[in-house]
Parts: sequence; C-alpha cells; structure tokens
Amino acid sequence: MTMDNLIDNRDGRRRGQEVANCRRIWDMTLPGMFSGLNDVQTLFQYHASGYRFVSVTAANDTCHDCDVAAEFIRSIHRTVEANANKFRIVTCVADIEGAVATGQLAISINFQGTNPFGGGLDNVARFAALGLDHALLAYNEANSVGGGCASDSGDMLTSYGRDLIREFNRQGIIVDGSHAGYRTTMQAMELCQQPFIFSHSNAHGLFPHYRNVRDDQISACASLGGVVGINGVGAFLDADGVAGPKQIFRHIDYVAEFVGHEHVGLALDFIQRTDLFAQRAAGEASKWPTNDGQPVRFDQFAKPEVTHEVAVLLESRGYSARQVNNILWGNFYRVYAEVVG
Repeated sequence: MTMDNLIDNRDGRRRGQEVANCRRIWDMTLPGMFSGLNDVQTLFQYHASGYRFVSVTAANDTCHDCDVAAEFIRSIHRTVEANANKFRIVTCVADIEGAVATGQLAISINFQGTNPFGGGLDNVARFAALGLDHALLAYNEANSVGGGCASDSGDMLTSYGRDLIREFNRQGIIVDGSHAGYRTTMQAMELCQQPFIFSHSNAHGLFPHYRNVRDDQISACASLGGVVGINGVGAFLDADGVAGPKQIFRHIDYVAEFVGHEHVGLALDFIQRTDLFAQRAAGEASKWPTNDGQPVRFDQFAKPEVTHEVAVLLESRGYSARQVNNILWGNFYRVYAEVVG
C-alpha cells in the first residue's frame, strides 16, 4: 500500500486514531493564544485530539516590556484556572505526571524571542517560576542576542546572548534555536551546557527554506541530547505548501534517519486564523521575505488531529511502538525532565 493510499484509507484513519489514543502526545509550540490567531477553543481541540502537553507562546520579539510579558503569562494562567477540569499549568515533571493522571492537558509557557526579558537577566528566574519552559533566541530578525534566520548575515551571538544562555542553563529554561540565525545557533550550541532544541523547525536538507535547519545544526543539536520539533506549516514542509501527514512524516523520517529517532518530536505551530496570520506576514516583508525568490505562503497549517495519521505512517514504515512513543512524547519529555526538572 502506498503512503497516499494508507493515509486516505478510512481504516488507516481509524487505526491512526487508535494509535494516538493509546499514547501521550506532546506539542512544543502553540502560538497566538492572545493575539487572535488562536483562542481557548484550540486548547480544547488539542485535549480532544489526545495531546497531554502543549507549550503555549505568551510573547514574542515584538514585546520589549517584561511587565507586559508577565501579564500575558498571567492571562494564560487565568484561562487555565477557569478550565481547571481540562487544563493545568505545569512547571515541573511532577506537574506533568499529575495532569496526565487526571486526564488534563499540561500547559507550559514559551517566548518566541528574547526581547520580552527586557535586555536584562533579572527576569529569567521570574519567568521560569511562572512556567516558562523555553525561549527562542530571536524571531526571524536580529535582536540583542543574535541573528534571525530571515535576515541572517552571519550575525554572531552577542555578549548579552551568551550571558542569557548561561542564565537559562542556571534557571532551567530550555534554549531554543527556531527562527534564529545559523551562526547564532551554532555558537549558542557550543556554549550551551544542557540539551538544546529547535522547537518547531523542519529539515533544510529535505526542503531548502530559510526557516528550516541545516544538517550541521541538526547534528549539533543531537550531540547535546536535544530535539528538533517538526512543525506542520505548509510553507516550510515542501514547495507546494501542503501541510499533510505525509509531508510531516518525511521531515520526521529525515531527522530520525540522520541523527536517530531520539532527537525528533512534534511542534505543529498550529494557527486557526490562517487568513489573519497571512495578512500580518504580508505586512512584515523584512521578517518574512521571499524564499529564493518565491513568496512565503501561509494558507495551510496542519491541525492537531494530523498526528493520528502521522503515527500510522511511522508504524507502517517500520518504526517500533517505543520509537513512535518517543517521537510523539518521550523525546521532548526527556529534555524537559533534564533541563526544567
């Protein structure tokens, strides 16, 4: 049976649901909860789809005020507390296990960029205590830490960036290279003393896009015990911009074949309001330039339910139950346990 026939077959879809239902599922990046791109219904959708951990973006590099960023985090806390039968804020592995045991969706916090720290180190511990589990170094464009992937001109990791990474290591925040520039991430990984992640980045070797990570970035990440989280954004999956299970599977398989299945996971970067995101991106040409002359299309984002079909594809291609479980859950869990605690 071909890959296309497998995922289009009704029995295959049902089997995918069964595979997902008997396993925990972890998503390392859910953006836009309080910017109109997603809302609380998205969390209910994740919960219903079998997910048991989601890292929600509280702020990105457009936020330079640490107090504003803290208020965004408190907003997430209030939303979770209002739906405590379904969701739980987590700040450690014990919290995650408690949420799983009671059927709740464990929710942690991430920043897509380092500007929310306000240019200093004092707020790192503050945000860690509020549930921040990882932070991107930069979001597409250069900032005070280093370069961005969309305008990467060889920007080096700055002195402040080095200090921030050391403080992340001390405070149990995972260092995240997604959206950052190539040289910045390579230098960050040389400095980092704990597992490093690319929370939601696909393989440049499979589809050459500036948002995707190159083989030596993947190798360096794996050498630190880190994980590359494959996203479900069509623009970064293939030249046709299709966000389907077979496209996601191919990027998972590429990383797994290259550095081992222990170093790949999922972070769909799912957005409900694709029209709104596409409109915003079109107005930010420096942040979202063309890719080798081709405009970046943001009309397809894989929905959480796609994981069911990805799981069936992994099984059908010879991945063991243990390997599938690690890709869907265990690999990011391991990094979280080691860094966050």
